[in-house]
Amino acid sequence: LPGLVQNFTYEEFHPNHKLDIQHRTMDFFEDWFERKFNNYSWELNDELILPDGKTFSKEDVLAKMQKVFDSYTIFSNVQFALGETSFQFDDANGTGLGHSEGMVKYSAMMENGEVVLIEGPFKLYMSYEHNWWNIFYFVFPGFVW
Repeated sequence: LPGLVQNFTYEEFHPNHKLDIQHRTMDFFEDWFERKFNNYSWELNDELILPDGKTFSKEDVLAKMQKVFDSYTIFSNVQFALGETSFQFDDANGTGLGHSEGMVKYSAMMENGEVVLIEGPFKLYMSYEHNWWNIFYFVFPGFVW
């Protein structure tokens, strides 16, 4: 037909799961360090699962995060190194599991002006469902389950 244009998104046919996991990691970092996690933080799964099988709703995790954010006025001097990123994908079902890990270091200022240095390894565990990688569990310095 005259004037008809057909476009294809390369990622729909040849997804780059490693890059998607790295992007999700950066989304997590941005929301953490800007202290802006909320119900619309789409990188978090609706249900988070701890290694012992205990589950938390996204709302429960957000409430725990808010307690951390309320303890500090600002995060600064952020440094991180992204280490391994890997995934296992089941083409037949269109599902997968993946993770990213590395080291992070940052300063957290308390209301009284005291600065606390927080550093250590991080690891974000993700599942691939409905064409999207979501975080279903994480280990992150400064956050305690």
